[in-house]
Amino acid sequence: MTSLPIAPAEQIAPGAVKAVQVRLGPLPAVIGPAQEMGPAGTTAIVVAHTADDQWYAIGDVCSHGPVLLSEGEFEGCTLECWGHGSRFDLSTGLPQNLPANQGVPTYPVSVENGQVVIDLPAVDPPDTPDATKAGDAPETFSNMDDAAPHPDQGGATPSPSGGDKQQEEPV
Repeated sequence: MTSLPIAPAEQIAPGAVKAVQVRLGPLPAVIGPAQEMGPAGTTAIVVAHTADDQWYAIGDVCSHGPVLLSEGEFEGCTLECWGHGSRFDLSTGLPQNLPANQGVPTYPVSVENGQVVIDLPAVDPPDTPDATKAGDAPETFSNMDDAAPHPDQGGATPSPSGGDKQQEEPV
């Protein structure tokens, strides 16, 4: 984890949020206000200070579409997406209602020496191989067009010799 100071705590009153764009990598930094579609290698994060003096930090872009959560209604321990109406729990990042059905990232946050600090996960430098282990990647269906057809649906199937053989239709 890498600790990143966001702002003096006195600048984020109870019941308020602060949205920032953060450069990730070996030297993370706040580079400005949050953006729905920020530059490559950055992420939008919103820090929320609740009325009961709790601090939270979550990803600032709605998981349903590119809308900043920090521009929506902040009530209790939730932020509402003004574009879609989904409310996100600040402690878990999970949506409480549709249309969003995926959570947003959460980040540990603390106040140290009067500064609001978030902890970012370590990021590999861009010139090193990805450290993701097999099985850690989320399941995705983006490459379904590349998948071989099911044998019951006809089409090419691998033959024992390694070449493709056309499956015969039953008579």
